[in-house]
Amino acid sequence: MPKIGVVFPPNRPPYELCYLSDLNKVSARAILDESAQPVGEYPNVECVFPGRRRSAIPASLQRRVVSPVQYNAEEVHLKDVDAIVSIELYSFTTNRMIQLAEKQGVKSFVFSWETLAKHPLYLVPPFAAYARKAIRASDGFIGATDRAVRHLQVLGADRTKVERVYPGVDTEIFKPGSRTEQEPARVILYVGLLAEHKGFDLVLRLFQNLRKSDERLQLWVVGDGPLRYLMSMDMGKNVRYFGHLPRSQLPEVYSGATVFVTLPRVARSFGIKTWEEQFGFTLAEAMSTGLPVVSTDCGAVRELAGNDNPIVKEGDLDSAIKAARILLEDSQRASDIGIRNRQRIRGTFDAKTQSREFEAFLVSRLNG
Repeated sequence: MPKIGVVFPPNRPPYELCYLSDLNKVSARAILDESAQPVGEYPNVECVFPGRRRSAIPASLQRRVVSPVQYNAEEVHLKDVDAIVSIELYSFTTNRMIQLAEKQGVKSFVFSWETLAKHPLYLVPPFAAYARKAIRASDGFIGATDRAVRHLQVLGADRTKVERVYPGVDTEIFKPGSRTEQEPARVILYVGLLAEHKGFDLVLRLFQNLRKSDERLQLWVVGDGPLRYLMSMDMGKNVRYFGHLPRSQLPEVYSGATVFVTLPRVARSFGIKTWEEQFGFTLAEAMSTGLPVVSTDCGAVRELAGNDNPIVKEGDLDSAIKAARILLEDSQRASDIGIRNRQRIRGTFDAKTQSREFEAFLVSRLNG
């Protein structure tokens, strides 16, 4: 059985583990940061936590995909693999892994969430050089969405080497649950990074507006981030802040909600676009749990959410408020959308199904 090594970026959730959830024809060794919290079972996957080399790089920079931080004994942990998978064209890790793959005479693949072909990192050294080398030297590319695939092709990736494989969520863990009589009648839920580009400030404003006409309405917030200080303000008894929760505890929270709201918007630096929503795992989890969602047309949101959920223009808070109010007041409509959301996730974004697609990509490339 061929073996791949997957090197995960340090100090961030191991999102890509979903692709390893149901491997049968390929085994994998996942090189993970010590802070990673794998949830679920991963047959034929060996999780290794080698720790990071000592570095003078500030901790704030170590959290990024482009961080030059290295794991201990990378070559040792990857010496017996048939291929190495790394994340993003422009990362230090991808550059090192391509060099290591060439040294060992094995194949290298690059996975990409990125959707912006004009991202500033593609223009500045050393990242621009890393990306160009990855385009030339990699044996294959996996794009998480159609937008990610288009971005790879614009940058010059050989179309025959690129394949879209959607991420997936565990639909057996994230599934509809029963609400208890003690739970409030209406709950708006936000799960994710408490940050401006994720639209968390807009979610708070949306709730405050709707709260004026519904004294029982509650807002539940799960997550952490730069806007956490907003939760320390006097938000009233109708706001419940869970803080950061392990993924194993999230299904119960989703099951207690009425509607999921996330309002991401494009991030810019000096007027240059630096981020748009690349997928939205919590959005997918909410849909898998049978919740209707309200979101913005930012990046890959519509590709994930489909046509049943109200998707409003970025920054259009009035339309988001109107959409949320309709779902809160029309329980049958909300239920119908939730059922179709569950069907959509099971059909297109189920972790085991997508893992098999990822495996098929690997097998075809390893045998090619």
